[in-house]
This record gives sequence, C-alpha cells and structure tokens, in this order.
Amino acid sequence: MTDDRGRAPDADPFAEYRGLEFMESRIPSQDALAVFVSNERPMDEDVKATLSQHAENRWFPRPGGHEVLVPYGGESYDASIFRVLPGAWDHETCTHCRVHIPPMTLCWVTPSGWYVLLCQQCHDAFSRTATLGHA
Repeated sequence: MTDDRGRAPDADPFAEYRGLEFMESRIPSQDALAVFVSNERPMDEDVKATLSQHAENRWFPRPGGHEVLVPYGGESYDASIFRVLPGAWDHETCTHCRVHIPPMTLCWVTPSGWYVLLCQQCHDAFSRTATLGHA
C-alpha cells in the first residue's frame, strides 16, 4: 500500500528535503506582470520568452484563454503585451502540502540551490520527523 505520492505508509514524507538547509523567511507581496493567453491561437514568441525567464507563473482561466501572472521585479517588458498588476503576486505556495502562504507569514526556504518553500506546519513536521530517525 502507498500514499498519493507512491510512498510506503512508514516512509519519511520529507525524504526529498533531507540534507537541505532551511532558513526563516517572510516573503512580501509583489507586483506581477500579466498577459492574456488565448486558447484560439499559438502563444506569442515574446510571451513565451518572458514566461521562460520566470521560474514561477500562475494561470487563471478566463473566457477564451488564461490570464497568466509572473512575479515582476522591475525588469523591462513590452507594454503592448503585458501589464503590471501592483501587489498581485499575493501569496506563496508550500512546496510540500501546496497550502497558500499569505505575504509576510513566517515560512522556511532554502537559501541556495533547489528552491523549496515550507509552511510553518510542514517545517515543524519536517523537524519533528528528523528526530524520529528519518534524518
């Protein structure tokens, strides 16, 4: 028998994060670049290029396509295609449990390498299971 991630019931649910270093963080909301991506035509090459420059993006269903957001840090963009939405990047997502983490809420992130973000509850469980021999 396995869980929804294919692990045995007694397996370490945080095994993939063992060996990673975590630090406390509070991530503020930030502006987002937004673009409409149509279901009816191929994605514009400039849109593809901009989306590929961002590790994160969020797709929201809209009639005829999707509104796509990426975090905006002040880089140049084509204003005829994209628009800036102030404060629209308004949460982060726990890598482990997928819960939304509101801005400035205590969470835990890896300072370098593979970027992992854990909510406080998952980090507590991660730390607790390390003392049970899963470290």
